[in-house]
Amino acid sequence: MDWSRFAQQMAAMARDLLAQDSVAATLERITASATELVEGCDAAGILILHGTRVESLAPTDPFVTDSDALQQQMGEGPCFDAARSSQGDRVFRIADLTTEHQRWPAYAPRAAALGVGSMMGFLLFTDEEDLGALNLYLP
Repeated sequence: MDWSRFAQQMAAMARDLLAQDSVAATLERITASATELVEGCDAAGILILHGTRVESLAPTDPFVTDSDALQQQMGEGPCFDAARSSQGDRVFRIADLTTEHQRWPAYAPRAAALGVGSMMGFLLFTDEEDLGALNLYLP
């Protein structure tokens, strides 16, 4: 990895985020940057939990919203779990949805049917009631 180039990209992204005029624009820039900076990342979104209700923010592709809704319906999934994880694991990864049956047995086959091949969920922030995760989708 070219760390100098990565540092330059991160600095440019930070400047870009500071230049946004709203929270929605900042979140859209975060998800767009994820697809630009993470090799192989086809789509990204931010999942927010309000209790057990899921809200999809700044999806870069419609299937991100579908995946979030599926996680809410099933009550499981890497992004759902990352958002709920205020302690312990803060990153959840599925390398291949067609073989993931242990951690998310209800979600994985349905997500694969949506066209999701691999994905990661990162704890994004926590406050007193709402939890969030940045979700990256790879083929």
